[in-house]
Amino acid sequence: AILFGEDSFTSRMLQLENELQVSRAIYEQIMQHIEEVFWLVDIEKNRLLYVSPNFEKLTGKRPGIFIKNPAALMALVHPDDRAGDVIEQLFLSPNTEFRIIRADGGVRWLRNRSFPIMTPDQQVVRYAGITEDVTVHREAQTQAFALQLSREKVKLLQSFVRDASHDLRTPLTSMMLKL
Repeated sequence: AILFGEDSFTSRMLQLENELQVSRAIYEQIMQHIEEVFWLVDIEKNRLLYVSPNFEKLTGKRPGIFIKNPAALMALVHPDDRAGDVIEQLFLSPNTEFRIIRADGGVRWLRNRSFPIMTPDQQVVRYAGITEDVTVHREAQTQAFALQLSREKVKLLQSFVRDASHDLRTPLTSMMLKL
């Protein structure tokens, strides 16, 4: 009976190891094919617990430095978008957009969405989130705004020319008749 119990335990352990390997493989596939950065922050210890590998693709910097020192993230944030505590600004705000300066000097717009992870007694212990590059979307919005502004300027210019030509045509016509 003791041997049967040990075999059952060993069999269960092998099954759990296989399930863990499958879970890790699925996780790796997801992380390699999703553009967004996933992160987890411990608010009690004021530190990052996890940053997905896509962080390096997005920022050009390795995440290890920032996991050890989340305040170092502020150096990535564009100077015009910096304000206050990095944990509060970047992680605890439910939906935030800000710019970063990549390692290569390029500027990218990021949208950060976060949500609290609570204990059964409703105490917030962590925040998890997704950060995505929205630079293309922001640039499209800027171009659309510029195009709309240009159209409005053209309409105003057409209206001015129409009104000016009408206002000048009336006195010129009466002068021509008198001549």
